Amino acid sequence: EERNAVLVPAPNSGIPGAPANWVPPPGMETHVSVLFLDLNADDLSANEQLIGPHASGVNSILPKEHGSQFFYLPIIKHSKDEISATAAWDSSVHDSVHLNRVTPQNERIYLILKITVQLSHPAA
Repeated sequence: EERNAVLVPAPNSGIPGAPANWVPPPGMETHVSVLFLDLNADDLSANEQLIGPHASGVNSILPKEHGSQFFYLPIIKHSKDEISATAAWDSSVHDSVHLNRVTPQNERIYLILKITVQLSHPAA
């Protein structure tokens, strides 16, 4: 039970990360957990920056996920009105006979997509 209390703290338990369970007064925002990293806002394009102790969650994996090389997906379109982006993906880079063919109608391909979001000026 102690482990569950730490991993999934109950609302208003006082444990850091616990959700707030109250109605804030007018003009005050609700509690939203945000992790701020000490990154240089002027240099957020380098992919090498996404390693080390400041890159939270970079080494996260899903249960039964097969560890393999990650491929950079170039963003070809993004929306300024919504939080969305379109990236180009070429299945041939995986060198898999299951991906390098037309997928039959009764089969499905599932993609595990790992996204890293960098905020250039999170307090602005």
